[in-house]
Amino acid sequence: MPNDSEYATVRVYEKVSEYDQKSILLFDFDRLSSLEELRAHINYVLKTSDSVKIQINLKFLKYTVLPAIYDREMIHGLCTLATCDNLDLQKHAHNFAERLLLKEKFDSSYSGISILVKLKTMLIESIELMSQDKSFDPNKKELIKRKCLLLYWVHLDIVLQARRQEDLGDVNLKLSRSQEQKEPIKMFFSSTNKYLSLSFDEARQFQKDVLQWNVQDETIVVGQKEYKQFYSIVDLLKQMFKIQNSGDRILNCLKNLESYLLTKTGIRRQNVSPLCTELIKQGTLQLLTYISNLEERCLKQNITAICQKVLDILRICKRNGTLEITRTLRSLVFSPKKEVRSLALQFFDGKNEFQKSIELLFLEEVQEYFPALRIHHKLTPRTEHMNYWLNISGKFMKSKFRASVYIPLKENLITSNRTKFEDKKDLLKERHIQILCRLHHPNIVTLYAFNMDCMPEFYIQEQSSEENSKNLQQYLVNKSQNNNNVCTTKTLIQFLLDAAAAVKFCHDKNIILRDITAASFIVVNKNSVKLSKFRLAIDLAGKMQIKQIV
Repeated sequence: MPNDSEYATVRVYEKVSEYDQKSILLFDFDRLSSLEELRAHINYVLKTSDSVKIQINLKFLKYTVLPAIYDREMIHGLCTLATCDNLDLQKHAHNFAERLLLKEKFDSSYSGISILVKLKTMLIESIELMSQDKSFDPNKKELIKRKCLLLYWVHLDIVLQARRQEDLGDVNLKLSRSQEQKEPIKMFFSSTNKYLSLSFDEARQFQKDVLQWNVQDETIVVGQKEYKQFYSIVDLLKQMFKIQNSGDRILNCLKNLESYLLTKTGIRRQNVSPLCTELIKQGTLQLLTYISNLEERCLKQNITAICQKVLDILRICKRNGTLEITRTLRSLVFSPKKEVRSLALQFFDGKNEFQKSIELLFLEEVQEYFPALRIHHKLTPRTEHMNYWLNISGKFMKSKFRASVYIPLKENLITSNRTKFEDKKDLLKERHIQILCRLHHPNIVTLYAFNMDCMPEFYIQEQSSEENSKNLQQYLVNKSQNNNNVCTTKTLIQFLLDAAAAVKFCHDKNIILRDITAASFIVVNKNSVKLSKFRLAIDLAGKMQIKQIV
């Protein structure tokens, strides 16, 4: 018979699936007897629901459940959700778990070695399952590395609390055949396994060393054993998350980390440990997000200097995770401080890398507003050096849409921020949106959302359902080139009737269309067309007021 936690979980998902946000019941965390059952149910729901319900459930988990667990300082709950099957959910849960570890805030009920051993086993099982999965996902490799870090971190606490050999456990990672030849995953596995196999005598000696250790007065020595380097880095990162520390103290910690990354040792001049490098990267990315939300007075120093040093460290780590670094820099690109925005925008090397990164940042910002949108991140570097609109396809429920996001010049990004948008307006696009807001007709495209008053400037509208035809003109050309698949007379007449109905509706609303062609329409459902362009249209009634409907 299901226990209380299973019933609570089922009630939550029943309410979420009903699309009634007001009646959603939050998880009763005090009554959950098994978070493993919660994980199993989440996996079940996200696999058996249709695509729309999956997106709704994911939104609820990411933006309601995870913050609630984080606020309650439940590291066990965060690690449990970080081992669910859905990679997007895993990534968000990992972010919260890492931040909680760095801030050293835990629910007292989760302290003790027994719960740590349980978390260790859970992480090992999850890493092994991911390493055996042959499906391609660009986020999978990044998550495996982050889970190795989390596993290493958890075992570090086990070592520091161990009082007997049995406390250390004997469960190690098993390197699957699919990962045997893949670097740097192989190094992460071997490094983590070596630490998991630490003897009890080494653990006891490490405990004594820690009691006599003053990390604040020492730099990280590359020649030390890796787990000692790892401990030193963790301690420095934790110090930076203490709000009572001044900006000078944070800068000193960052300088120590930078010196460590630039250090090489031995005859062959070997670099520092990949595991420790990844730890520094993830820790500084978390710090970047953390300090971007703080007032400058909290740090007692110019926050720009701290951001500059963080970016210097990230440049060293850049080759190990450009995508993850780019996403985190979003908080700085939209910072209200002009100096911070300038530093973030100068981080990217070369014109192509800058434009591709900025496109990704703006697109991620739009997608953050609408988690149910599924945008295809297929970006290509731009060549023109001017303001432009980035057009990219996606899906909302079962409908296709086109997201158009305005990408300003670097200079305009520096002078403008999220709420004070000083860039020049694209009047043709603005007219298109203003008119489309007034028109609701079966043969006129749907405008799903838009924002024209601040950064990022964007609009999202319905797109042609035909894969290789972005408008009616292209659709007809493609048909004419395929003699065995031409349009029937009945279909062409239907297209004409649909177009006439759309034009008549516009005239009834005192809107005159100019320069109207077959390219002004899109094809939906193979036998129907919709009017989609209004850039040159004129509103004779003068009703050009625009209301934000985001």
